[in-house]
Amino acid sequence: MKETLSKVEIEQLGNRIKQQDTIMVNDGKLNIKKLIEKGEAVEASVPTDMGWKHTTAYDYDETVGDLYVHISGNDLSGYRKTIEEKQIDFRKYNDIAYYLEQSGAYVEAENILNIIIDKYPERTVAYINLGDAYWGLGKKEEAREAYYSYIHKMKEAGKESKIPTRVHDRLQE
Repeated sequence: MKETLSKVEIEQLGNRIKQQDTIMVNDGKLNIKKLIEKGEAVEASVPTDMGWKHTTAYDYDETVGDLYVHISGNDLSGYRKTIEEKQIDFRKYNDIAYYLEQSGAYVEAENILNIIIDKYPERTVAYINLGDAYWGLGKKEEAREAYYSYIHKMKEAGKESKIPTRVHDRLQE
């Protein structure tokens, strides 16, 4: 799992998104014909200036790299594209990082945990796991910083009594 994308990867991802757009768009307008072929159809009646008009709305979803692309539209109002980051289950990755740390793969655990903390700084348990990974790597000062962050968050949550003894012991070394 990478923290950042290279310039080439960003360009490739951008090109894939543009290609995604051109699948459904021609001269800035939704290409209903292509959307009919690839998308899901929903029949609808929509209000217009001249009363109600029957139309078919189309939706198309695709995952492009780490992005989710949704294109929807109809022959009356054009199209709308939404691009969002895929939601990642960081609890699962935190667990993976924990098991990596427990098995001695400290660098891999450190990389994953830094990404988790960067995206979700409120994820308390990631700080103790990061501290343990740093400790395993011999990075005592970084470990202490992670442990202090963990303690602070546990105190804020009223869970100070649940802090493992090893954290306090390591802070005294």
